[in-house]
Amino acid sequence: MKVLLAGLVIAASLFAQDSGSMTIHKTKKFVDSITPDRLSTRIALNVTEKDYTQASNTLSSLSTVLKKYEKICKNSGYAINKALEWDKSKGKSVFIGYKGTLNFKCQYDKPSQLEKFYNEPILKKLIENNKKVSVTNFGTQWIVSKHAIAKKKENLERRALLYSAKYAKRISKLLERRCTTKSIDLSPNTNSAIPLSRQEMILSKGTSTNLIHSSEPTKEDAEISYIADYTFICKE
Repeated sequence: MKVLLAGLVIAASLFAQDSGSMTIHKTKKFVDSITPDRLSTRIALNVTEKDYTQASNTLSSLSTVLKKYEKICKNSGYAINKALEWDKSKGKSVFIGYKGTLNFKCQYDKPSQLEKFYNEPILKKLIENNKKVSVTNFGTQWIVSKHAIAKKKENLERRALLYSAKYAKRISKLLERRCTTKSIDLSPNTNSAIPLSRQEMILSKGTSTNLIHSSEPTKEDAEISYIADYTFICKE
């Protein structure tokens, strides 16, 4: 306590001669944990056809299936390219048709929501009846939603404001002056485990070994923190 008071008096003496008041600067870090609240899975539907038009038609059919799940799955569009295969006898790659890929990303609350998509009758029929259609699951990961980030940010801001009032009261008593908060500069901690500037943040990854049932990865909390720079004015 004595060290703190001495530090405050030294900092204030620079301003006391001219204005009769003193300015005190204070920096404090506010830390909290944030829990991922949504699952995210990136999926690709693959088609291989000898005819370009047929490949396009099949991908269009798959794209139509996605519309039923547009609340959780966002279509990233599809691309069709020439498919090549190595021919040992010829010692070179030969053209075998066209390969199309439809990419999309799904964000959901429960694994069962994505399983409904996998069990979609039209999709299952296309895969079972046409071996040229396949599904690639690039893995599932936990993310933090915009809503969760905003809520946590508000909580940290509230804590910073409450601390400002308490600290002003504390130094007022120590210095026997009337101290008030002049300004508060609150900014995300750049060393935090979660950069707040991102809209969504990946916390952990888990790759699904089963293309039909997307495995749920381990959920891990992460640290989120803010740095508050305070300026207090104390008058006699």
